Amino acid sequence: ECRENATGNLYMAKIVPYEPESKQTVLQEYDILKSLHHEKVMALHEAYVTPRYLVLISECCSGKELLYSLIDRSETAMY
Repeated sequence: ECRENATGNLYMAKIVPYEPESKQTVLQEYDILKSLHHEKVMALHEAYVTPRYLVLISECCSGKELLYSLIDRSETAMY
């Protein structure tokens, strides 16, 4: 978990290490993730690319298993 200083919102950080020769593949994954906008897919909030890591910051589903949080959100969206 990580917290945004300006808003206090909680997010999840996924740190993906990569080798320099696979940087293009990692950047393609990032491009795909940032283009996804669907209620059943966790939203990508921000991303940072360093020479060795891709850091993905996404919405936080705290308190429950991720699967159950997504199911609850889906059921709420249906009503």
